[in-house]
Amino acid sequence: MLEPLEPKAGQPIPVGEDQSVDAAPFRVVMPTISMFYGIIVALMYEDNDRHHLPHFHVRYQDFKASIAIEDGRVLAGKFPPKQLKLVQAWVELHREDLFADWTLALNGEEPFRIAPLQ
Repeated sequence: MLEPLEPKAGQPIPVGEDQSVDAAPFRVVMPTISMFYGIIVALMYEDNDRHHLPHFHVRYQDFKASIAIEDGRVLAGKFPPKQLKLVQAWVELHREDLFADWTLALNGEEPFRIAPLQ
């Protein structure tokens, strides 16, 4: 179920040159939509040019990846297999919410917080 972002939970993650998902030399903001088991899940505003598929971004320690909402596959980046399985299980549970958030973010609107994997 979607919940409105709370100020602390929904604080955007500033991403710089050394922290971007694909190491691109520009600065963007990605609101965090969920966190579980040390994994941070975020959506980038108006992000349809790069992968042309609905997707979200995940971070775990030094690993970063873009994940397809449709099937949970890695579109870009690298992610540890154990944590990727957790992300894919979460996608299965929240695919409808992820698509709704994708539409909001694509239109420059604030995405909703999605329940973590438990």
